[in-house]
Amino acid sequence: MLEALLGGEPVDPADYYFRATITLESAIRPEFERSLYIASYVREARRVRYVAYRVT
Repeated sequence: MLEALLGGEPVDPADYYFRATITLESAIRPEFERSLYIASYVREARRVRYVAYRVT
């Protein structure tokens, strides 16, 4: 799978998963630091795209 990605071939996101941790720092909005976030990631050949949502 990684070989295909690095070769520029498209790979279905359903074929893999990985874990990440979101850490935010904010002097203006300290509640962001204490929040829970859920994210969806897509790995491409030269980048990782993600969308994160704050759970309230």
